[in-house]
Amino acid sequence: MKIPVITNELGFAITADLSQKGRTKLLEDIYATIKEENPQFYKQLQMTAYVTLQTGSERDQIYIEGVLEGMGLMYKIISSQMEADEMNKAWGSEGEKE
Repeated sequence: MKIPVITNELGFAITADLSQKGRTKLLEDIYATIKEENPQFYKQLQMTAYVTLQTGSERDQIYIEGVLEGMGLMYKIISSQMEADEMNKAWGSEGEKE
């Protein structure tokens, strides 16, 4: 399996979601989704944050917050694109039959 190519439409949808919900709410939703769909990945994010927040400098803490947000957004983008590709494939298959 390869990582999907991200479309402009998905980028626009994520940007609209960010504008509508705001950064904090969007990230809360993303982390809740990760926790539900991929608990081991969620645990790894938590462990990474915990260790850095306990042992790192203030600069390290700011850095890891940005890294975790970026990882969350990438998870959202990739999983959303995979879902869109699956739907397009299903609809495309239906359309070819007509």
